[in-house]
Amino acid sequence: MKILYDHQIFSMQSYGGISRYFFELMKQFKENRKVEFDIGVKFSNNEYLRNFKAHSITPFFPNTNFTGKGRIVYKYNQFITDILLRKNSYDLVHPTYYDAAIVPKLRKTPFVLTCHDLIHEYYKGKYTGLGDVDLNQKKKLIEQAAAIIAVSENTKKDIIAFYNLSPDKIKVTHLASSLNIADIRKPQDNQLPEQYLLYVGNRSLYKNFESYLKAICPLMSASPDLKLICAGGGAFTKEEQSLIKNYRLGEQVKQVSVNDSFLAVLYKYALAFVFPSLYEGFGIPTLEAFSCGCPVLLSNSSSLPEVGSDAALYFDPTSAESMLQATKEIIDNKTLRDTLSVKGTERSKQFSWETTAQLTYEVYKAIA
Repeated sequence: MKILYDHQIFSMQSYGGISRYFFELMKQFKENRKVEFDIGVKFSNNEYLRNFKAHSITPFFPNTNFTGKGRIVYKYNQFITDILLRKNSYDLVHPTYYDAAIVPKLRKTPFVLTCHDLIHEYYKGKYTGLGDVDLNQKKKLIEQAAAIIAVSENTKKDIIAFYNLSPDKIKVTHLASSLNIADIRKPQDNQLPEQYLLYVGNRSLYKNFESYLKAICPLMSASPDLKLICAGGGAFTKEEQSLIKNYRLGEQVKQVSVNDSFLAVLYKYALAFVFPSLYEGFGIPTLEAFSCGCPVLLSNSSSLPEVGSDAALYFDPTSAESMLQATKEIIDNKTLRDTLSVKGTERSKQFSWETTAQLTYEVYKAIA
């Protein structure tokens, strides 16, 4: 079976859950040889592709920013994808994002689309800065795809609700953690706080970070030794800096850049990982925390209870009181933390990229 993965997400993302997902799929197929595949990419600064031996990818001025850089990469890789479609015969094409420009070029080749979430549909018109997704393009892809892959049952439910699709057209394949937990060692030259909560990734909009910080401010103020570490997600914005300053938490709330190995360390030694998001299509950080034995504190919304099951403590992300009380409970109750750590470790074993790839292969087989 010969598959083409197009360029889109690898032209746009240096890091990110979607490019990680496609990289892990291709990695599994390369190792298990169930699928022969091409990637419509020549230039990319995606970190996951950097050392991917299956294909030769060239970085594009990785340390230099200039006007039009992203557009040049996108257009050139789109050209490469088009060439591959003209020169080769594929059993199936799997677009990596929601640009429908590829559809007329497929001729009669079927395609599968993975839908990661419906954030843009839920929050259309409510937030600016959600990212550049043309919902008309996405709708066209969803309607014309031979099959839709949803990353959770909750996302499948949302697709049915928004696009009125038959449930039979949508197949669920859960995601997994990519962290290497075999050798997690506490760094000697960068001592971690004795007590800290861990927040991971993007903090804007529906991620609900500022509401969570406001909610736990009384707890932080009463516990000067308690820290909140924000891993990744970029430096604090001016608004975040102002909020932290106004609450006099400047010494307690820190943002740090991370790679996978340091992120695993942060999970390992945290009092708890907190995920106050209002909406997630899946929520890979939940599994990352589980795999590292980190107690997990989750919103009771969208896909998070599906992923966390009974291995996490939940709160209402729209209630400051609920967020405060759950956070206080997990900090004060070591027995609870130990129990959640054990449950989370066991829960993480139910998810793997091998399983994701196998279920994806079964979708491919049913269509190609």
